[in-house]
Amino acid sequence: MKKTKYTLSEIMRKNKNFFSRESMNFFNSKVNMNQQTQNNFNMFITSEKFDYNSPRLYTIRIFLKENYICTFSDFQQFETLSQAKKELKKITNIFKDIENNECFLENEIINNLKYVDYKNDIYILEGKVENETKILKIDTDNKRWFY
Repeated sequence: MKKTKYTLSEIMRKNKNFFSRESMNFFNSKVNMNQQTQNNFNMFITSEKFDYNSPRLYTIRIFLKENYICTFSDFQQFETLSQAKKELKKITNIFKDIENNECFLENEIINNLKYVDYKNDIYILEGKVENETKILKIDTDNKRWFY
């Protein structure tokens, strides 16, 4: 199943509000430019800093095909860029396993992703498949996915 891959510049053009100078300044946000091009799922890392006394913290984001950016991990879940990159690699490896194993339902959920949540170290992905909402859960620590 072919995925649509965008460059980070294309994602930024399609999401002017998210990446506007005003938004980026308000959240003291930065985008890690290297990460997005390493996978087919249009995921990237942002960092935000609440104020000058707060640490910079990192968040994994996903660009959905409806030109919408969704927070994939918990907001500011990671204390370091290295931790965020490590988790992003785990996520993309699971996505690649799903694609390589031709898991139809899992691929359809990912391709039609509408919502992501993160609870108890499990990513919960919600997508529409044949007009029905389906849930896929991903456990990156144990390298598995389930319903």
